[in-house]
Amino acid sequence: MKKLLSFLCLIFLSFSLASCKGNSKIEYTIRFDSAGGSSIDIQNVLSGDFATKPEDPTRKGYVFEGWFWNDKEFDFTKEITSDVKLVAKWSKDKNTLTGYYEPMNGHLDNSFKNSLHKLLKDTHSKKLSYAEVWDALKQIDKDPKNSENVLCIYTGRSIPIANQDKGTAGNNIWNREHAWPNSHGFSSKDYAAYTDIHHLFASEKNINATRGNKDFNNVQNGNHDEYGNKWDNTFFEPRDEVKGDLARAMFYLVVRYDDPNELDLELSETATSSSSNKTGQLGILSVLLEWNILDPVSEEEKTRNEKVYSIQGNRNPFVDYPEWVNYLYPQA
Repeated sequence: MKKLLSFLCLIFLSFSLASCKGNSKIEYTIRFDSAGGSSIDIQNVLSGDFATKPEDPTRKGYVFEGWFWNDKEFDFTKEITSDVKLVAKWSKDKNTLTGYYEPMNGHLDNSFKNSLHKLLKDTHSKKLSYAEVWDALKQIDKDPKNSENVLCIYTGRSIPIANQDKGTAGNNIWNREHAWPNSHGFSSKDYAAYTDIHHLFASEKNINATRGNKDFNNVQNGNHDEYGNKWDNTFFEPRDEVKGDLARAMFYLVVRYDDPNELDLELSETATSSSSNKTGQLGILSVLLEWNILDPVSEEEKTRNEKVYSIQGNRNPFVDYPEWVNYLYPQA
């Protein structure tokens, strides 16, 4: 009897051990390769359990698409039966700025003006002399249909390059127009704004004199010419084809020259007059904002921006991104 009991105990013990062995779980490792993104901790998961989907990783300039295993998106609702290595899949973020404007990533907010000012100033690598402006305008305002001529900003007339202003009177002479009059803040040639060709244009001499240092505004009653320009004693309204061009040049200046220690230019909602050096105002802001919409960026304006960029090193961001004016004037 004792032998029989011992035998039965051995059989029972064997079955118990087998049963315990069958119910034991194996621990597996889940590794996450973020493929250049922020790191994700390893997970240890028992067989038959589930991996926990981690918080999505981040990677500058990219959008996270998911975790993949063997080229298929991993299903976190399936039981774990082996070690797993998951790899993050990314796509390029189309809203991420690259190239020249990469430093503006993360600054399309209330830090916009300061950040853009720094970019425009740091990349303004070539400060032209006033004499060099002549040669620059011969390139950037060249008539694409006649390489011997330049186009006047206000009239659109094609004028021979040879008719550069040398101090004589005439009806077919061109000179250098400061779209932001230099008497409004930077009358000395020592200021970079004096020779900044983002706002200097070839202009027929007489219409340039007519504009003078008047503010930009819509003119209801006053004088006009055959090209669509209008003016009175206080305001000047250019032809429709270049209203947006001039508005975007003004927005550029407000950002590029935003330093009280150097030069601080601001657009005004009221009529302005000549200003002392270091501080300048020009009107009329709400009208320029309207012109920016009514006259969208043209291919000619884009081409000019590229040419200016090649000469002085910085760009007009409001030609590249006209909608950025909303960051400059968020309350407008």
